[in-house]
Order: sequence, then C-alpha cells, then structure tokens
Amino acid sequence: MAVEYDRKHNYENAFKYYSKAAKLLLNLAEISKNRRLKKRYLDYANKYIRRCYEIKGVSSEKIQVESGLRKRVFSEMREEEKELFELISDLVIREKPNVTWDDVADLEEAKEAIKEAIVFPILRPDWFKGVRRPWKGILLFGPPGCGKTHIARAVANEVNANFLNVDAASIFVKWVGESEKRVRALFEYARYVQPSIIFIDELDAMVSSRGGEGEIGVEHRIKTQFLIEIDGIKAKEDELVTVLGATNLPWVLDAGMRRRFEKRIYIPPPGFEARKKIFEINLRGVELSDDVDVDFLAEVTGFYSGADIALLCREAAMRPIREIKEEELERKDIRLRPLKMSDFEAALKKIRPSITKEEIERYEKWAMEFGSGYYE
Repeated sequence: MAVEYDRKHNYENAFKYYSKAAKLLLNLAEISKNRRLKKRYLDYANKYIRRCYEIKGVSSEKIQVESGLRKRVFSEMREEEKELFELISDLVIREKPNVTWDDVADLEEAKEAIKEAIVFPILRPDWFKGVRRPWKGILLFGPPGCGKTHIARAVANEVNANFLNVDAASIFVKWVGESEKRVRALFEYARYVQPSIIFIDELDAMVSSRGGEGEIGVEHRIKTQFLIEIDGIKAKEDELVTVLGATNLPWVLDAGMRRRFEKRIYIPPPGFEARKKIFEINLRGVELSDDVDVDFLAEVTGFYSGADIALLCREAAMRPIREIKEEELERKDIRLRPLKMSDFEAALKKIRPSITKEEIERYEKWAMEFGSGYYE
C-alpha cells in the first residue's frame, strides 16, 4: 500500500504505511532466529525508514520508528557500548545531499572505483567473492576544491547504503580509552547497518604518520585502532562496509593506513572539458548574453579548481545586482540583466587560482608513486 500511494504522489499515506511496514519488519527481525532472514528484515526496514526520511524529513513518527530500530540494536549490545552506539548513530546522514553523479564533472575513474566497491556488490553480492571481493578502502587525494567531498556527497545521494560522515571532532575526546571506544563503535555500527560507507574527510588530521613530532598518546592509539578496524572489514565475504577517505595531504598519511586503502585515486584539477561542465553546472538557471564564451573561460582557467570556478561564477553573477540601487531592490518590475562576458572578465581579475604549478607537480609525483591507475 505504501508503494502504491508513493507512485500516486500521495506522500502522507505513503509515509504512514512505510512506517507501519518498517515497524512490522523490526518486530519480525526481533523474533527471527534465522540470521540471514533477520538481516533481510532489517535491510527492508532500513529501506522503508530512509524513504520516510525522504518524504517527511524529521517527524515524531519517524523518530518512533528509528527508536524501535535502536531498541532492537541495543538488545544485542553490551551495556557499556549503548551510549557510544547512540552517539555514532547520529553520524548517519539523514537528509540526502542534492548532488548526483551528473553534478560531478569528469572524474570517471573515481566514480567507477566507487561503483565497483559499493554499488555493484550491493546489486550482485554473488559475483563479488574471492578475488573479486570489493575494495575495503578508497582514498581520494588531490588539491583542495577539486571534487573529493563533492564525490562523497554524490555517493550519499546515489548509493542505497547508510552513509556515516565522520570528522576528527566526533572521535577525539580527552578521556583515556574513550576515543578508541568511539572508533570501535563506529565500525560496529557500520557492520550492523550494512551496506554502509564510512566517509572520513580530512583523513590526514586523524591518521597522519605515527610517532610524528607533537603526537600525543591518544592520537597514536586512535591511529592504531583505525588500522585494526579497517583490517577487520570484509573479514566475512558477505560484509558490505567500505571506508571512503579524502585528503589534501596524502604524503603525511601513516604508511600502514595508506596500505589499507587499496584504491588510491588522484583527483586532479579539472581539465578543459571538465572546466566547461563546471561552468555549465554553476550557471544553470542564469540568463547569459550571446557574447559569453564558455570555451574561452574554460581555456583561461587552467590552474583553477572546481571550487575556484564556482567562486568565479558567483562573483560574475553578483555584478548585475550591484548595478541596482538599494532603494530599487523591492520593485517587482526591475529585472536583472543577463550576464555578459565583461562580467566574467572583471571576475577573473578578482578570483585567482588557489593551486600552483608546483603543488600540482607534487600531487602528480605522489600519484605516480602510490596512486591506483591514474598513469596507466
């Protein structure tokens, strides 16, 4: 009934019946003694709960459904881990980002690696066994602003999996032993709600080389615990947990951690075609004059990152607004003029590239030494 209402765009009733279905499945999972069947019930319950999130966002009924899930999860955990599990569960992205694969310009190798590691194994788990087992870790590295986090957002939106977004602040605490417990709880949670993706942005802040200058005891213990937990991923062939890391400083990563990321993908500054697409993406819905030459703009922004180009477009788009007097802003009959090439030329003088040739050469050198296939 939920699916039928959903197809008819009757979202109020769809939400109501998805919630009921999820509650029934959670009850079935609780009484089932067949582990495989229990996992199937929980998978479908999670699927319906996620659809509830999409339809309504945060609501009291959604919280009741989720509380039911957590109650079942807690019944299988040790008492001292329950509080940590509750904390880690808050890292799961509830609202899917509004980013799709089409919004990610170029970067086909990164997309393909993520599909191989996450999407295809979910669709055909019978194929991904033995030597074809999925990658346990994927590292995205490259200059800032070139699309690493953007790819992660697309993954969260496009992949039917639980997405755990982790930062150092959610893991590091001052109490002895507490941070390591959080790392263990994070991976236990990921295994319980699999298929799941653990995304760690600014990975270097968490797992730089052990024994480095200024390192304190808690940092060393966290790095060691991460190594242990990542080693344990996919200990069972049917396990669908992947760690997706992103860093601007790959050369400071711990060597042991670097090895655990089996796929290390260089995310370079965008090429000519990618820059054209980034301009087109950022200028969607903006009226342009006939004299705007996107090919020329892509040509002259050679050392610009994707983020730099986005800033350039924003700067150019503000110029027509600045021409309107403040007292005229509320007049409904005033329209913004189309963007002209002169707007972009003026913006180019203000927004300069954030990447240097020397920095790119350093990334390329690391990619040639440790990367996965960028220079095949």
